[in-house]
Amino acid sequence: MIIFGAGSFSKILFLLFEKDFSLQKTGRIIDCFSKINSESKEFWLKNNFQIFNSIDSIKDNIKDENYIVAIGNHYGYERYQIISYLTKRNHSIKKLHHESAFVDKSAFISNEAILMPKATIMPLSRISNGCIVNTAAIIDHEVIIDKGSHIMGSAYIAGRVKVGKWTTIGANSTIFPDLTIGENCFIGAGSIVT
Repeated sequence: MIIFGAGSFSKILFLLFEKDFSLQKTGRIIDCFSKINSESKEFWLKNNFQIFNSIDSIKDNIKDENYIVAIGNHYGYERYQIISYLTKRNHSIKKLHHESAFVDKSAFISNEAILMPKATIMPLSRISNGCIVNTAAIIDHEVIIDKGSHIMGSAYIAGRVKVGKWTTIGANSTIFPDLTIGENCFIGAGSIVT
């Protein structure tokens, strides 16, 4: 298992999807974006992970490893670029769709999207590569969420909304139906968009 990102989001994913992280051998963390603080370093070492600052610094065979891109917040572009880099080289991205998430059978969810606990995806919606649908967020019918977007906890996106790539919808926000949210937007927490 190789995880991109060593911050809070990667630790949360590790704890929420623990059974998916059952390690046959030592796991690896790659974090080239930030300095890893001592608390994070201690957490990962305690859980049998080695820490690297780039994929090139891992010397053994990594072709058959599962990857997780655990870069949260508004870093959708970076998340998507890492996923693209890995898939072009035929690496396998681990699917992380929490068992308590509800996904209607007519919805399309990319395997490279992350669904957190109690996320709800209603009929005919589409969630693209590198997206995060966080805890208890509700995506209503026929919503399209483009690459690398992050829908934060308890946000509600009404029917037929289009969310542009690399966009973040803040926690507890409400997006009214039939709207288009552009690319690289940041909708603040608790916002109501009409």
